[in-house]
Order: sequence, then C-alpha cells, then structure tokens
Amino acid sequence: MPKILFVFKASNAPISKAVDWFHKVISPGTYQCQLCQLTHHHFGSRALLKTWQKQIPYEVEFWYEDQWNEKHREEELPLIAILQTDQTAQIEIILTKEEIEKLTSLDELLSRVSEKIAL
Repeated sequence: MPKILFVFKASNAPISKAVDWFHKVISPGTYQCQLCQLTHHHFGSRALLKTWQKQIPYEVEFWYEDQWNEKHREEELPLIAILQTDQTAQIEIILTKEEIEKLTSLDELLSRVSEKIAL
C-alpha cells in the first residue's frame, strides 16, 4: 500500500518531547517545526488530520527526525518534509520544509498534499 510520511524536526526521546511540549505552549511563535504546529495541538493530532487520514487511500505514518535518520541513513532528503512512497517503497518528496513553512493552516497543508497526490 502506498504511504504518506510526515517527518518532523523533533526527537522521539522523552525529555525532548517534554521540552518541545513546553516550548510550543510557552513560545509557539519560536518553535522550529512548522509541520508540528500545523498538524498537532498540545495534546495530539488535530481532528482534521485524523479525519483526512481515514478518507485517503494511503497509509499515513509520522516520523520523528531521529527515528527517520536511524532507519533511512542512505536517504539524502531534507527534513522537515512530507513524503510519499509507492508499492516499490520509492520515496518522493511531496512538500519540502520551505513549502511547509509558507503554509498557515492545516486545511491549507492537507489541500496541498491532496493536490500533489492527485486526490
């Protein structure tokens, strides 16, 4: 099954998760991961994202940067990114960090992803 991969500029380590959470609460305007800001609130994934996931014919995976780098060392992809894989596991960039940083809402993000994957 083809996949949509969201790769965040965040670490999976528990202390990093806690620091990131406090950073987003205290100073959201200076938080480094726009993808995190658009897709998640303080307590998890936004409802619109969950609904969208159920409606598309793709498996959706979320990756922390450290997890991605550990599993895909051979991939030379700029992260933060939204990626797509096909049946052969070939990876294609859907949205780059620069494209994501220009977006202002989750609705806009999901529309762009849907356009790129021709939904």
